[in-house]
Amino acid sequence: GVESADTEVLKKLRKPIKIDKVRKVAGWCAARGIKTHATITFGLEADTPETMQKTLDFCCSLSVDSIQFSTTTPFPGTEHYRNAKADGHIDDSDWQKFDGARSSVLKFASMTPEYVENFTMRAPSVWLRSRVKDPAWLARQTKYFARGARDQGIPGLARRVGRGYRLFF
Repeated sequence: GVESADTEVLKKLRKPIKIDKVRKVAGWCAARGIKTHATITFGLEADTPETMQKTLDFCCSLSVDSIQFSTTTPFPGTEHYRNAKADGHIDDSDWQKFDGARSSVLKFASMTPEYVENFTMRAPSVWLRSRVKDPAWLARQTKYFARGARDQGIPGLARRVGRGYRLFF
């Protein structure tokens, strides 16, 4: 649950994480073969196009194996919803948009809900393109795939070679 790489956005969210520590832990896990997954939320209260780009850039440099990008959805009954409603920053006229994934229901001074939605939709391909250029990430994914194939009883698909795995098709 990284959510954002911007310290001001994290403060507003009251999320007490340190971005440098996230990077260190992800690197430590990658070096030890521990599979990691990060979750990122775009369109948070203090987000701007710049903070969202900063977060995406951070994600592209992070040694995680998988990542999930979502658009923030302040659900009724939460403090986030009450604050957004009181400030007039929420459009709750279409409840189908409260999907917790891709639709943005918040109004921002610096961007439209459509901008947030498009940014969120584009983020996975940007992240994946950055990862496939990283030989260490590719090697880890091959190892995880081979381990999964072996665990599923698919014989001969992968063999251990040295410290890693080699796929045989």
